[in-house]
Amino acid sequence: MSSIITKTGSYAYNDVRSVVLRKAFALLGVSVIAAIATGYFSLISGFINPTYSLVAFLLVFAGTFFIPSLGDTPAGYAAVVAVGALLGFAVIPTVAMYISYQGAGVVINALLSTAAIFITLATYAVVTKKDFTKIGGILFVIILSAVVVGLLNAFLIKSSFLGLALSYVVALVSCGLILYRLSVAINTGLLSVTQLALGLLIDVYNLFISLLNIFGNRNN
Repeated sequence: MSSIITKTGSYAYNDVRSVVLRKAFALLGVSVIAAIATGYFSLISGFINPTYSLVAFLLVFAGTFFIPSLGDTPAGYAAVVAVGALLGFAVIPTVAMYISYQGAGVVINALLSTAAIFITLATYAVVTKKDFTKIGGILFVIILSAVVVGLLNAFLIKSSFLGLALSYVVALVSCGLILYRLSVAINTGLLSVTQLALGLLIDVYNLFISLLNIFGNRNN
């Protein structure tokens, strides 16, 4: 009897995690659509302002701290979608620069590659249920190192080669974070829908920006 109860509880727990994954993927999809729509309308309307984009980035940064406290509520879901819209607006100056120099092809390639990589990683994580939770500490150290090197490069070194190398590092770390977050959600159930969707949204954004820089430098 106890084994039956244990199995029933395990199935129920797995069902809850499956629901969290489905809702998180749906929320991520809506947020990405909001980002693309906001970016597209900003681009065609010519509303491109680096200062406003910086403000949007700061709002996104602030949102990453208070959105988890909203929980899986309508307000929490709306806040994640709002972050997506802000990211779409914030990235426009960068996207416009690449389009003006190299055409829209490089942006489309980065978008399609980001989508393909994410779908592949998500499918692998969900199907295999492999445990990637142990790589969180390593990824955190790499992120801190990349931030420090990036700041040094921006203000002191100013090396285009180092900037490109950092783009590869950020792309790989973003892939690792996608696997890590999904693994935490699948194997531990410790992430809420809003936490998972918000984290994946940031990872997808960083992956897109990195690929855009990589493809842009390759074409250049």
